[in-house]
Amino acid sequence: DLYRYAEPAETLLIIVGVISAVIQGVCNPVSGIIFGMAQNGFGPDNTPNETLETMGKLCLIDIYIGAACFVFAALSEVCWTILGDRLGIKVRSLYLKAIMTKSVAWFDENKPQELPTRISSLVTLYQNGIGGKVGKVCFSASMGTAGIIVALTYGWALALVVIGMSPLLIVAGSILGIAIQTGATSSKKSYGKCGGYAEEALSAIRTVYAFCAETLEKTKYFNELTNAQAAGIKSAALRGFAVGLINFVVDFTFGFGFFIGSFFIQNNYRNGAGDSTY
Repeated sequence: DLYRYAEPAETLLIIVGVISAVIQGVCNPVSGIIFGMAQNGFGPDNTPNETLETMGKLCLIDIYIGAACFVFAALSEVCWTILGDRLGIKVRSLYLKAIMTKSVAWFDENKPQELPTRISSLVTLYQNGIGGKVGKVCFSASMGTAGIIVALTYGWALALVVIGMSPLLIVAGSILGIAIQTGATSSKKSYGKCGGYAEEALSAIRTVYAFCAETLEKTKYFNELTNAQAAGIKSAALRGFAVGLINFVVDFTFGFGFFIGSFFIQNNYRNGAGDSTY
């Protein structure tokens, strides 16, 4: 229940943001239909004047689609950003209020010096999770659903062949998600300890100076920074591998689709849309 603190104004932002993201996602497959119609407009049966007239109409339609995509993309981003900021402020205040009501024993188990860093990192993750990323999910889901519908409508055989490659893309995306989650968890833990050491040293700087413990505090701080750096490098390497795998799967799917499409053309297969050849 991530939106339990949403008021009517935030609910309106959610509704507008979802609708805008969905429309933005649908624009891409629709633009693909226009692009396909434009390619068919260059057929040998059309005269130059007919081709020019057809291209003019299709270009105008594509411009309208692009303008709509721009407007709804901007509206979606604005709504989700404002929503994340508004709820982030509420959660920060409630988080701090809840901490202030804890007993002394709770502060013995949780270092007070680490709490500011922890609050900042957790609330930032919360804002990202309820804000722009939700818009990207709605955009991607609507674009994928509309794309599958368009593909199955205009050429179900080729669409099924390409959809069969989707498990590879799911595996690559899962690896990327694991890498991001692991990196965020490790960084939060390491930087939380770094912030705790810094807060502790600065709040008792006179004691640190009196016992000549500057080197000790600096060593503890840099050790945790080294751990954070190692975790970041490991996470970045895994993310890089996952992104490379995703690009490979996408390019391989394109190539495989072109190969199957050329096979259909060579054998004069019907695509199911108007009983025409591919």
